[in-house]
Amino acid sequence: MEKPTLEALYDSHYKTVYWAAYGVSRDAEAAADAVQNAFLSAHRNMRTLETLTNGQIRAWLYRVAVNSSIDMLRRGRRSVPAEDPGATLADPGPGPEAQLEQNETQRAVRRALDSLPEKYRQPLYLYYFAELDYHEIARTLSMSEGTLKSRMSRGRDMLKAALQKGGELYAQGK
Repeated sequence: MEKPTLEALYDSHYKTVYWAAYGVSRDAEAAADAVQNAFLSAHRNMRTLETLTNGQIRAWLYRVAVNSSIDMLRRGRRSVPAEDPGATLADPGPGPEAQLEQNETQRAVRRALDSLPEKYRQPLYLYYFAELDYHEIARTLSMSEGTLKSRMSRGRDMLKAALQKGGELYAQGK
């Protein structure tokens, strides 16, 4: 097995680690801090990581990022939902009205997604934003693919209901 470099790990796993952290913190800056913590930890533990498979490394980085995000929340770092984390500005194609409508739609979807319970929110983030397939998500979250499919389906249903109620359904505890 070839020894992974920190740069190669970062290139391969950044997206997954970022969206895992964002799914917990719901804050772009906190997620970036958690990603930094995860990769610093990876640097300190390279000897251990050299013995793991790519899937095990992803799961390890995921867990470090999630734990780091939880620790930040416990220490009282308040999260302010980001407008659109990780997105880049598109070419100036649509007019201001169309762009405003698109931004409002994205905020509504993000708000609705952030209002879901974590067990439904995390798989949706990993699927839609980190672009992992079901097999990778199931391994990363340490669950069977059947459980994942069930949570994805339920999460989508809950997301739809939250959007129909204005995006705040689950955040208010309903």
